[in-house]
Amino acid sequence: MKIGLLTNSLVAIGINELEEIFKWAKKSGFQAVEIGPGISLNLEKLRRLQQEYDLEITGFIYMRNILSPNKKERQVHIDRIKERIEIAGELSVKYVTMSTGRDTRISYEENLLLFKEEFPPILKYAEEKGVTLVFENCPGMSNIAISPPMWKKIFEIFPSSNLGLCFDPSHLVWLQIDPCKAILDFKDRICYVHAKDTEILRDRLAYWGIITDHVYDEKERQELRWWRHRIPGWGEVDWKKIITTLMEIRFDGVISIEHEDPVWSGSERKVKRGLVLAKEYLSGII
Repeated sequence: MKIGLLTNSLVAIGINELEEIFKWAKKSGFQAVEIGPGISLNLEKLRRLQQEYDLEITGFIYMRNILSPNKKERQVHIDRIKERIEIAGELSVKYVTMSTGRDTRISYEENLLLFKEEFPPILKYAEEKGVTLVFENCPGMSNIAISPPMWKKIFEIFPSSNLGLCFDPSHLVWLQIDPCKAILDFKDRICYVHAKDTEILRDRLAYWGIITDHVYDEKERQELRWWRHRIPGWGEVDWKKIITTLMEIRFDGVISIEHEDPVWSGSERKVKRGLVLAKEYLSGII
């Protein structure tokens, strides 16, 4: 397994020059870089950086709403996904990560039918380019690929070998889903892993309960959220068990650190330190 990073946390503090990111990642001991939507894409520059820094590009991630009720917005997102598929094909990058999209006005079942209509041309384009499309299981980001039952339905509709999962155990923790069972059940579909942890804020959970929809003030609702993302090793995820299960299924891909930890955010020093701490923790168990 290789340990990489997702660029989003660096872009959030104003570091969006890809060469600067590659240089720092290489110097800091990372082996791969996953490129988020905040990075400008230039084919020749990407090719040069790949060769010069000898870092694997894990994939391009673009999680936007391809089922938006706004048809114009929907097409913009589809075009940007196809752009990433084309570049990935040119660079022999294996993966483009996306969400399924979701129209919040209709049910999950109706969204699945809508996805069945909209997705085939995107998948066909990926197959032609030799690229695998992978779904990250974030319950936000306009997504219905959020749980094992939904994954099962999607893969039954689209059994293509060019379709898989970017497996993120952090979401499964607060959804009360067993991540290790999910790994075993979908071992043939896991393409790479997002390394992110979740801390359960038990004092808030004990007072408010799981559902906070009855809190009308949005700011207050966010403050009352009973869980938050952390860097690996600082939350509830049993990473030793996760890594053991990945080894048992002979997974040998990239563990890509998706840094969304509010404690290690807010400045360049803290974000970079958070990434390095996450890498050091994972390096100790891989």
